[in-house]
Amino acid sequence: GVVLKLHNISPAHQTKELEAISTTALTPKQVQFARWIARTSQGGLGYTLRLFQPSSRQATNTNASPISSIVSTGIAPKSPRVLIDHNIARRTKKLCQIIEPYTNIGRQVLILAPEKWLAVKLTHTLAAGARFKPVIVHTNLSQREISAVWHRVRARQVNLVIGTQKSLFLPFNDLGLIVIEEEQYKTHKLWNQYPRLHNRYAAQKLASINQASLLYTASFPSLFLKHTIAQDSVIPVINQPLQPRTAIIDFTFNDKLKRYPLPRTLLTKLRRWQRDNETILLFYNRRDTSFLTSIISKHSAKDKNHLLTLSTSAIFTSHPATFDHIVWLFSERDLTYPDFRSTERALYTLARLQQISAHPRRSIHLLTLRSDIVTKTLGQNPDDVITNILIKRSEEHTSELQSHS
Repeated sequence: GVVLKLHNISPAHQTKELEAISTTALTPKQVQFARWIARTSQGGLGYTLRLFQPSSRQATNTNASPISSIVSTGIAPKSPRVLIDHNIARRTKKLCQIIEPYTNIGRQVLILAPEKWLAVKLTHTLAAGARFKPVIVHTNLSQREISAVWHRVRARQVNLVIGTQKSLFLPFNDLGLIVIEEEQYKTHKLWNQYPRLHNRYAAQKLASINQASLLYTASFPSLFLKHTIAQDSVIPVINQPLQPRTAIIDFTFNDKLKRYPLPRTLLTKLRRWQRDNETILLFYNRRDTSFLTSIISKHSAKDKNHLLTLSTSAIFTSHPATFDHIVWLFSERDLTYPDFRSTERALYTLARLQQISAHPRRSIHLLTLRSDIVTKTLGQNPDDVITNILIKRSEEHTSELQSHS
C-alpha cells in the first residue's frame, strides 16, 4: 500500500498492524500522475500506484536526495517540436543535438519507444557515440534490474532513460525533455493490460506536471502530427517524411474467370525473384494463411522456399529483417475494415513495409481484388490522402456540434 495522507480519526472497523514500512517514497509528481491515470483509464488509485513503486523492496546502495531539496535549473520548457525524417541516421543525429543541452546541465531526458526492439536499438546507437550513458527499461528486464534503475533515477544518477511504457512510472526529479519516438506506431497504445492509455497522451500529461519540453519523432507523419503542424501547434524541426512507393497487382479477367486464388502475374514474379536469389515478404494481415501456404508451395521454387516469408503484422514486433521484394496481399481488407481509422492505419502499415524494404526506391506491390479502393488510398500521395481524411473528420465534427446545438 501507499500512504497518501495522515489523520487522527479512529476508523469504526478493526484495523491491522503494519508488517513493515518501506523507506522508499513516491514523489508528489508520481502521485499526481497516478491520479490522472486512474481517472482517465478507469482504474483504482491503489492499483495504479503499484505501477510507480520499485519492483524490488530490497535495499540499494543509492541514496536518494529529498525531493524538497531538488531545484529545476537551466532550460525552460519550449513549445512542442516535431522531427519527421525518413533518414534514420540523420534523424538520430538531430535527436542527439536536441538532447545534449539537457543532459549537459544534469537534467533528465525520457525517450519513449513503442516497441522493445526499437528501445534496444536506440540505446545502442546513442551509447555508441560515448556522449550519452542511457539506461533502458522494458518488461523483459528482471525485477532487480528495474528496481536498480528506479533508485538510480530517483537519486539523479541517470540523465537519459530509453524505454517502453513502463519508463513513464519512474521517479523523475528534474525531467527536462520527453521524446516520443516513432509517434505514428500504433503500439504506443497497449490494448491487453492496464493502463490502456496512449503514450502520447501520457507523455503530454507527464510533461505538463514536470514543466518539461516535448519532442515527437517519426519517419512518417500521423494524422495527429499532420494536424498539429497545420495548426501551428508544434514547431517542425525537420519535415522530410517517408514517401511510400506502390505498384498495383490486379486480377486479370482470365484470373477471375478461372477463379485463380492468386493472379498468374504474381506467381510468375515470385518464381523470377526466387531464381535471382532475392528475398521476398508476402504480407497477409490475417491469421488464416493455410490456403496461401499450399498455393505458394505448389507454384514456387521448392528448393528456394527459404527466400520466401509469409507473415502478418507480427513481422514488426521484433527487429525486422529487410526484404528485396514485398507484396501486400489483399490490402483492401485492411482498408474496408469496419473502423473509421482503417485508412489511417493502412497508411501506417504501408510506411512500415517501406521501412523494411532493402531497396527504398522499389515499390511495395499491392495485390488486390478491388483496385478502385486501393488506388484511391494507398496508390495516391499520402499527403493528399491524410489531408482528405482531416477535412472529412473536421466536417463530421462540425456537423455533430451543429446537431447538438
